[in-house]
Amino acid sequence: MSMCMIRMVIRLNTTPHEALKALNVYAVNANRQELIQYGIRTNDWQPYYAFEAQKTPAYFDLVDGKYEYNKTFWGNQIENTLKNMKEKLADNWGNEEKRAEIEADMKALMDSAVWSAAIHYNTDNLHVHIATVEPIPTRVKKWTKNLETGKWEVQVRAKRKQGSLDKMKSKVANLIMDRTKERNLVTDLIRGSVNLKKEKGIDLSTHRQTKKLFRKALQRLPSDRSQWRYGYQSIDEARMYIDQIVDIYLDRYYKNEMKDLHRLLDEEVEVMREKYGEGSKYQNYKQTKLDDLKKRMGKCGFN
Repeated sequence: MSMCMIRMVIRLNTTPHEALKALNVYAVNANRQELIQYGIRTNDWQPYYAFEAQKTPAYFDLVDGKYEYNKTFWGNQIENTLKNMKEKLADNWGNEEKRAEIEADMKALMDSAVWSAAIHYNTDNLHVHIATVEPIPTRVKKWTKNLETGKWEVQVRAKRKQGSLDKMKSKVANLIMDRTKERNLVTDLIRGSVNLKKEKGIDLSTHRQTKKLFRKALQRLPSDRSQWRYGYQSIDEARMYIDQIVDIYLDRYYKNEMKDLHRLLDEEVEVMREKYGEGSKYQNYKQTKLDDLKKRMGKCGFN
């Protein structure tokens, strides 16, 4: 049985302690956490299964005096979910991005696991401990040295990649703190820079401040116009001049909007710092969005 625990520090809206005590949430979570820790130390999960079976009997079977996950129940759950996913996949077959997302979810479900979580209030930052376990391990097996016996054994791979952990944290954090509205504003401002140029018919090749830069960029672009893509290496020699043209355009025609964009990006970076902590890559968000803006403007600069 493969097991993995992660700790996520996320700021949550607190539930009054009196209400939690009245609901006996503290005691239940404490018992569950103790049993999970016992299972990790001893690899004996029967006390934990017995505890969970009292609360959700449909999830377990009692076989020869031992609790096991009810394979029929979980099998039906997975089968129904997969059926719904396949229907959703068929409906979105023409959307490559959506199709890839659904296929990734289906693959993740096939490697399904059961999870349990506990909210901890014992630090300045509320945080959630999440434990996942595969009743029937499906992950790759590998030779691992048993540090207690010194012998090599075949064990199920239990360690998750850091990238997977980051995605899990991001998913939970985004569900708790919905920033869709703010991020849509950022996207609208980025796209608006391109739309403004098209709507007003701004020709940067004849603009007083940019026409010389425009000519220099053209001289360094490849003869094959299909290579005129901002992200291609084939335009590296021209990119410096393209970036200068973009900066002049934004300062001349999109100055106030750029101030709003920088303000929104700074706010979002601060929110991400609070959500994910100092050890995360939250500071990359702003530069990534500004690079996206420059890429979009670079693509439309010669249209």
